[in-house]
Amino acid sequence: MSTDTFSEWRDYVQIGAIEVNRMGTLQYYVWLGITEVEYAESADRQPNGFESVVFIVGGEEFQLDVHGWTHEVIGVSEPVYNKLFQNTVDAYYEVTLEQIQSLTDVDGIKFRTSGPASKEYVTWYKSISAKDDLVEFLRAVTQ
Repeated sequence: MSTDTFSEWRDYVQIGAIEVNRMGTLQYYVWLGITEVEYAESADRQPNGFESVVFIVGGEEFQLDVHGWTHEVIGVSEPVYNKLFQNTVDAYYEVTLEQIQSLTDVDGIKFRTSGPASKEYVTWYKSISAKDDLVEFLRAVTQ
């Protein structure tokens, strides 16, 4: 995912789904790997607006509030996904399987950040990959 910008350096957001099994209780998360120009120099700041994101799926919207900024907050001992860049910031949002399913029912994933300087993100490079990865995740967890 990428914002539509004309600078040499672009803002990017990766997306992935995670299932965490806590003694038979399953929880699902969406991971966003956020790479923004203004946060490139600081590894210990969270990007503004990602405290809450709104996914736009087929004309419908659903809001997700950040669950945490490190993999430890979801109960895993190491990162689940590889970051695009070293300075990419992790954000984790608790979701339902139905919300993940809705992300696979559209041609492109689109979401916007919250706050006064809201940005909209859409899939960019190999956009089908994000959808295919989510479809494969759902297939694996619903077997």
